[in-house]
Amino acid sequence: FVGRAGALLDECMGAVGITRKHVYICNVLKCRACITEEGRTRNRAPQQDEMDACAPWLRQQLEIISPLVIVCLGAPAANSLIHRNFRMTQERGQWFTSSPFCRYITAALHPAYILRQVGDSFQALRQQLIEDIDAARRKVIEARKEPPRTLFDL
Repeated sequence: FVGRAGALLDECMGAVGITRKHVYICNVLKCRACITEEGRTRNRAPQQDEMDACAPWLRQQLEIISPLVIVCLGAPAANSLIHRNFRMTQERGQWFTSSPFCRYITAALHPAYILRQVGDSFQALRQQLIEDIDAARRKVIEARKEPPRTLFDL
């Protein structure tokens, strides 16, 4: 996460006492999904075949890191890691425990989406992201107190 979206993510994490040194950030795609129009390059949502092609690398990253908690930022990440038909408007903020990569996984709005909003909508969604990050912070504390998982828990 770089640029304005990265700055917003840093700001929202900072609001609950988290910095980048506390988290591991990885991407569903291992290259930039973009389109060039009229000589300008802009980001676009990743396509399913692109996410599928990058999935082995993402799985390896998560297996190595072995996080207690994952927060998927945006629907594409949630579709890749929670379930394929994830609906951000209905399932954002819910905790799922069926992930092979972590104990708890949830989704929050992508900072780039929030930046496209204006006025009260921007402020409300920014606050929602802060609350989702804080919920993840609390979930990590909770998960650290739990006994280790075994093969029988999977």
